[in-house]
Amino acid sequence: MMKPFASLLLLECRSLLVGFNLGGSKKKRAPSLVGLIFVVGISLALGGLYGWGFVAMMAQAGYPQLALCLIGAMAGLFALLFTAMSAAGTLFSTKDLDILLALPITPRALFTSKVLALYLENFIITSCFLLPAAAAAAVYFPLSWSFWPILIVVLVAVPFFPCFMALLLSYLIAWFKSHFNPGRLFSAVLAVVGFVLLLAVLLPLQFGLQNVLTQNPAVAFSALSGGFPPLGWMANALFSTDLLALLWLCISAAVPFALEILLLARSYTHIVASLLTAHTSGKKKKLSALKAGSLYGALFKKELNRFLGTPIYLLNSGLGLILAFLAPIALLIFRRDALEMLSQLPVPGGFLPIMAAVVLCALSGTCYTAAVSISLEKNALWQLLVLPIETRTILSVKTLFPLLLQAPLFLYFSVTVSLLLGFSILDCILILLTACCFTLLTGCLDLTINLLFPRLDAASDTAIVKQSLSALLGMLLNVALAVLIAVPLFTLSVSSPLLYLLVISGACLVLAGVLWAALCRWGAARFRALT
Repeated sequence: MMKPFASLLLLECRSLLVGFNLGGSKKKRAPSLVGLIFVVGISLALGGLYGWGFVAMMAQAGYPQLALCLIGAMAGLFALLFTAMSAAGTLFSTKDLDILLALPITPRALFTSKVLALYLENFIITSCFLLPAAAAAAVYFPLSWSFWPILIVVLVAVPFFPCFMALLLSYLIAWFKSHFNPGRLFSAVLAVVGFVLLLAVLLPLQFGLQNVLTQNPAVAFSALSGGFPPLGWMANALFSTDLLALLWLCISAAVPFALEILLLARSYTHIVASLLTAHTSGKKKKLSALKAGSLYGALFKKELNRFLGTPIYLLNSGLGLILAFLAPIALLIFRRDALEMLSQLPVPGGFLPIMAAVVLCALSGTCYTAAVSISLEKNALWQLLVLPIETRTILSVKTLFPLLLQAPLFLYFSVTVSLLLGFSILDCILILLTACCFTLLTGCLDLTINLLFPRLDAASDTAIVKQSLSALLGMLLNVALAVLIAVPLFTLSVSSPLLYLLVISGACLVLAGVLWAALCRWGAARFRALT
């Protein structure tokens, strides 16, 4: 029994990496390890930024326990945020379960292998946060030799907490969908509401965090460890070599997780069977007149339905849209703190419109819909090719969809931020123009990337949206372009902010035109060759 289970577990773990293959034949395909190293490198950079910053802050107060507590809590929250919605697709996706359940292996073993693969994903994320913090602690504080072997145990134990919560949330969502059939939009709305609530808790802490931590670290540590005791056990085990605290940490992490697997695995087959029949039973069919519509409208509606109806797609590629909507609200609430923070930037105050445009472009860059639009067609791509539609028309809709989706949000952001910061009408118009031109450029760039690195054989949408190379390259290059816009502010002498925004808008339009010309020829041929 162990050999089939080990093979299945290896298969589930490899599925986390297969999306990073560069495509093509086996000889031309890059190893999956390259993609893993790429993702780990980005995660380590983010973890190092926060981890080193918190440890350096606590070095002044001489309280390293609090720094590791904060990083542990942040690692768990980030892991939960990135795996909660993908867990439902990984554990309860019905696209390949009919094949897997037919294998000579028990449903409990199948469920356990999927959960352990989910644990591996959480382990990678939490380790990328905790390891840089531990390295910073070794630089700023004298540590005993026991710190490092205890750290290994901590790295194994911490991922159980976000994995436990992700598994519980995904099971509750799957159970609710199988019994009430609320529609595809339910999970997307639930994910957005959960993310907004998380921001509502974290945002007030962001502005007053430094003063509280540096002035009264003992009280902050007591509050954190009292609110969630495993954080205190982790810190005491690492810095005081408290083996009893380490034992309690391991028990509190592993035992609830094991019990959860035992309980949920018993009804795994039932919940999967309910999901398989949820979309076909109890539906009411009504006769109604059909209305004619435009070709572009039909293709745009198809893209919009996929965006709104796929929770993992909406949450990952729509994260910047949510932040762009909440940013003016946060600016209104924390206007004084925000203006004080902006005044400390090493740029003149008259350049704030450029900074607002850069922020809006960076948030827009995280909406990488064109980078996964073709891959999400999967085995239904041929349906677009057999329609009496020019390939150029299909590519134009996929390229323009990010701009059409975000244009109302750009208008809202530009107007509200201009009113709150006292910008002129011309500033507001140029911020809006820059964001639109930038989005037009990134749409062409992302579609080019997706044509170069398509992922048409994925078993689920999660593998495309979160694990494909085109998704990662699209988001990272988009944000890098937005950051590139701000570099001249710190390195060159910019005479006029308004003229600078006009130059940036013109440059984006020219580059977008060049990429679109390439898409009309090479891209159309490449698109037809994908089938």
